Amino acid sequence: MLQKMKSYSQLFIAKKSLNTLLKTNRYESEALMRNYHTILVENNQLHEDLTKGSVEGKNKLSIQLIDSFIKLRDHRHDEDFYTQVAKEWVKK
Repeated sequence: MLQKMKSYSQLFIAKKSLNTLLKTNRYESEALMRNYHTILVENNQLHEDLTKGSVEGKNKLSIQLIDSFIKLRDHRHDEDFYTQVAKEWVKK
């Protein structure tokens, strides 16, 4: 339970910080989203082709994050893909 709360609080802070980062530092926000992409794939919550993995998101924020990647999977080859995903996630 404590681990779940910790990950929720980390996602909450990251999501709120992204709103500022998107305005000031695109590279840092992209690095953060790349990191989340890697973690989601490693945890089988997301496949490499950006379809839903076999493991469900553990909380509302992780589900929103996964859904943002899935929604924009057709744009995964765009240069600003991770920025688009960050904007989509912050918007939710």
